Amino acid sequence: MSHFFSQSPHKIAISTSLVALIVSPLDAQNDIFSVNLWGFFGSGSALQTEVIQMSPNQNAGAGAWNTNGWQNVYASQRTENISSKNGANATFQISSLRNPGTYKNLRDASTHNNGNATILDGHMNTTQDPGDDSNHGVITITNIPFDGYDLIVYFGQNQGQQLDGKGTLIVNDGAPFNYTLITAEPNGTLTEIVDPTTPGNYRVIRGLSDSSLSIRTYGEGFTHNGPAAIQIAETDIIRQDVDITEVSYNDSTDELTVSWQSFPGDSYSLQWSTDLENFNPIGSPVISATNSGSSTSFGPFNNPAPSADRIFFRVGPPDFDDPILLRTWGVGNQIEIDFSEPILSSIANNPSNFTVTTSSGTPISISSATYGDNEETVRLTTDSPLAPNTTFNVSMSNLTDRSGRPLSNSTPRSFKTFDNTPNGVKVFIFAGQSNMEGFGESELGSGGNGNVGSLRHLVNTEAGKYGSLVNGSGNWQSRSDVKVVWDRSQPADPPNPIKGNLNIGFGTSTQRFGPEYAAGHILGDFYNEPVLIIKTAWGGKSLTSDFRPPSAVANRGGNVGLYYRAMMEYVHNVLDNFDSEFPDWAGQGYQIAGVAWHQGYNDRFEAFTVNEYKDNLADLIRDVRNECGVSNLPFSIATTGHEGFNSSGNPLTLVLNQLAVANPSEFPEFEGNVKASDTRPFWRLGNVSPAPSQGHHWHHNAETYFEIGEVLGNDLLSIINP
Repeated sequence: MSHFFSQSPHKIAISTSLVALIVSPLDAQNDIFSVNLWGFFGSGSALQTEVIQMSPNQNAGAGAWNTNGWQNVYASQRTENISSKNGANATFQISSLRNPGTYKNLRDASTHNNGNATILDGHMNTTQDPGDDSNHGVITITNIPFDGYDLIVYFGQNQGQQLDGKGTLIVNDGAPFNYTLITAEPNGTLTEIVDPTTPGNYRVIRGLSDSSLSIRTYGEGFTHNGPAAIQIAETDIIRQDVDITEVSYNDSTDELTVSWQSFPGDSYSLQWSTDLENFNPIGSPVISATNSGSSTSFGPFNNPAPSADRIFFRVGPPDFDDPILLRTWGVGNQIEIDFSEPILSSIANNPSNFTVTTSSGTPISISSATYGDNEETVRLTTDSPLAPNTTFNVSMSNLTDRSGRPLSNSTPRSFKTFDNTPNGVKVFIFAGQSNMEGFGESELGSGGNGNVGSLRHLVNTEAGKYGSLVNGSGNWQSRSDVKVVWDRSQPADPPNPIKGNLNIGFGTSTQRFGPEYAAGHILGDFYNEPVLIIKTAWGGKSLTSDFRPPSAVANRGGNVGLYYRAMMEYVHNVLDNFDSEFPDWAGQGYQIAGVAWHQGYNDRFEAFTVNEYKDNLADLIRDVRNECGVSNLPFSIATTGHEGFNSSGNPLTLVLNQLAVANPSEFPEFEGNVKASDTRPFWRLGNVSPAPSQGHHWHHNAETYFEIGEVLGNDLLSIINP
């Protein structure tokens, strides 16, 4: 809703519209619907079921909404008739979710009979991944018989997949509200969620009035959380529309005050514009409603456009999140600064708000500042190219998000450009999800150590190919001319790196390996210079959302993936400290020589993610090359060939789309510099593998992982040395 006033030097014309507060009197005690969502994994024993379902006379709920009469609804796509405590009826439908969830199979026995712990345990798993809304949680409640009601949504989350407990709630297609959950086993303590960063486990939306209600939730990225229980509590106060009711002007001070209809407990933001398009913030990005009454006022504030003929005002949703600076990098004549939120355009496009110097203080001239691929990125263009392997400092002033909130983290920020020493250490980036992490078993085979499916079995039975991997004592060979470094932590967690000479143990355990093992031997045998492999791999990640590159956002929407940023930031962290990280190679310099990509399992389940995959991967190649400053950086792809030649439907289409990225007829720019190999021939059945039930991890078959590493290494060499 927008509202304007027109102005002249001595006269202000004001127009207002009013909407009355609606009060619906009740002639009986308020009624309530209470729905407990439940689900279980494992054997489904009576005990598991009991601890996540409410008994008929068991009480639960926050504050005034603590009641019995809860109805249990299994967390799956379904439609149920629900009954209120006083016998009214409504229809409850779950149309989308990821799957049912519990905190863990058996809760602490001390909380078995605690109703609040019970409603928080079983829940809907809802996630943002894979980015197409398919795993959002969507609940619709219709035929609600109350004139007015409060909605209370209780949240639960999985123990093993809670990550940081973050998620998003959207009610009736309104403004998204980000939340942070308490990351602990439910013990019955209920804490209201009042803002996006303070942890809690339930959220209240007061004064709703429509007979139909929609609730959408999703955990951030791959985080598994969602509604655990829902209450609809009858109330006699109904939320009114947000509408500006008055704009008052003080001619002597040139100040204004804006008033609008509000609801106690809500928050708002106020913005102004002269053209109904480019709205600017006024005052705080979070303006709390007046605690009593139906109107909130803000002001007086200085007239934001004294020379304008008219000014439009708009009341919108609050902006709870402080903008933060995420990362800064530069190459060539380009510096990119990534923020957590869109930056106000008048500030982002003003070069005078940015200063760049070398570490010695020499200023670098900036010719322009513009948005990058999205409004969360500012791109600076410098008059002269940035020198390689050099540290630069970037200072920023006056930066705010579109709600006027300044950056909450400190500036300036420094970054270091990549080195490009032709005879230096050859650096390769090995990126992907769990199969790039590596589940190949060195010792464990089908039924025991040394059996078929293990690398040891291959050494013993095919010595001509694999015998050189062990020394005379049968121990795995270590080669110092090839090193591997991999930080196994999640982006927000403390670093957990492993680093050392190429050997077994750079997989998901000390006896496992990934594609880096065979590829490292191939690359090490080819180069006279040492080889460094930087692994950037995290399990369960999609290209559609988690690794989503900036160009994909610019071309097809969405948000830049957390793990795309984490991948590039980790590469920078390692190479920015190259000499101290690898003292054996100090002073030799380095050159980024190629990228190997083995990822896709999380994208193969939905037509949307499958069909978008090749364009997303092509954009990722372009963006990685751009940041590394190497226009034709060699890129090898190992497809997601699970099930071998028996794959069909979306999984087969994904493989074909992965291969298509290296097809010059579809992507001429990649001819001769991108290779893709079909991994379907490497599929081994579970009965000849260490992990028969782990098909998504190639059954942990050592030969499969070795062959994937071989094609990645050989394809890189076919580009480097055609």
